[in-house]
Amino acid sequence: GNKAAFNIGGLFDIKDKAFGYMPRMSRRNWANGFAIVHIDDNGEFHTNQVTVWNDSFFAEGRKY
Repeated sequence: GNKAAFNIGGLFDIKDKAFGYMPRMSRRNWANGFAIVHIDDNGEFHTNQVTVWNDSFFAEGRKY
């Protein structure tokens, strides 16, 4: 069947104290985002990777 692998990053607050153990510049290198995957009845899929920048993102034609 159809298979794929994606590195979509994490959906996290990089400013949270939980990340205090990492230097600030290292944290900035982490990818922050998520993916929206549409699958049709035949199992075909389309993946839309969404990147979060400055606490906002675009998804499905809208800015959040």
